[in-house]
Amino acid sequence: MDEEKDLRVRLHHSLNVAQQVGTAVKRANQTLGIIKRTFTFKENKVIVQLYKSLVHLHLDYCIQAWRPYLHKDIAALEKVQHRATKIIPEFSHLSYQERLRATGLTTLQTRHDRTDLSFKILNNLVDVDPDNAFRRSDVTRTRSKGFKLNKFNVGLKTGDAIHP
Repeated sequence: MDEEKDLRVRLHHSLNVAQQVGTAVKRANQTLGIIKRTFTFKENKVIVQLYKSLVHLHLDYCIQAWRPYLHKDIAALEKVQHRATKIIPEFSHLSYQERLRATGLTTLQTRHDRTDLSFKILNNLVDVDPDNAFRRSDVTRTRSKGFKLNKFNVGLKTGDAIHP
């Protein structure tokens, strides 16, 4: 057998994630199609909230296990977000980067890089003090046992690189 499937994630023995990317894109596009056909009120806030709530989860499900590394796989995932931002009539004539700015979204690659950086900071894999980057939440009613993190400004700018 050339691949394993566990928790809806397909991992090929060669670590090729193309099939998992295809599955994620297919599910995300199906959900996006339902949103497009069902909702007639396609205002910015509504579509962005629906996208974040219903479509992102398909693109990010267990991404730590199968994170794409080939440009074609990354582009396939990003194309879903291209399509989602074009649904908003007032932004459909703008370029993709302008639509991202107008909706307040970031590229999927940027979001994944931020997640990786947060993991590295919290696990002391980079030379940044976690207490300077995050503040622990005082809320203990959740299952997070008080580990819900609130971000605040670290003094980093977009594009700054942090190396271990």
